[in-house]
Amino acid sequence: MNSFGFGELVIVLLIIIAVNIGVFLIIRELILWYWKINKSIQLQEETNSLLRQILNSQTTTQPNQLNAISDKTELKTDEKLSLNDLYMKKINQNNSKS
Repeated sequence: MNSFGFGELVIVLLIIIAVNIGVFLIIRELILWYWKINKSIQLQEETNSLLRQILNSQTTTQPNQLNAISDKTELKTDEKLSLNDLYMKKINQNNSKS
């Protein structure tokens, strides 16, 4: 009769876990590639970067306007705003001054 000792069982278990992790990572990459999730995230990060550049260029080319959100619009630290929300607040501030 062939019986495994405790050491052999631990080694077999570690090999099985390593193989499962490897298979999971391969399948995950295939799913991300198929649904183009990696490309989508990359494009969203690039879009955010370009939007920040546009926002910064508009605030630096117009020195008479505020470069930040004024004290009139106080933001709570828990409040999360998107870049679009910040831009719209800045536009509304500029329009209200005109």
